[in-house]
Amino acid sequence: MPPAYPHISLFDPPVRQAVVGSALFLTALALMGLGVGTLVRNTAGAIAAAIGLVVVPQVATGPLSEELRTWIYRLTPTAGLAIQETRGRHLIDPWLGVGVAFGYAAIALLLAYVLLRWRDV
Repeated sequence: MPPAYPHISLFDPPVRQAVVGSALFLTALALMGLGVGTLVRNTAGAIAAAIGLVVVPQVATGPLSEELRTWIYRLTPTAGLAIQETRGRHLIDPWLGVGVAFGYAAIALLLAYVLLRWRDV
């Protein structure tokens, strides 16, 4: 209700950023999955590798120091999740995080293209 929770419109800048950015982040993950799937040529292996690139950094960095955890978060596709944070507690700039995710997608697609041309002449 309004006293406890302020009325938020879909057109408010943080909400709009989260909605549009989340769609772009999922697009980057789909493109990365396509690249990994083309590289691996095994459905189960491609799913495990693509999910592993996104989920493992979040789970495996628990016992590490805060500084090291922040750097790992910034350098993996997980950085794209910063676009969903609307309160300003970002470890990385939200749009830069989506850019990191698209960078991983571009690398996966480029490697897949090269390997596909070399393997399936």
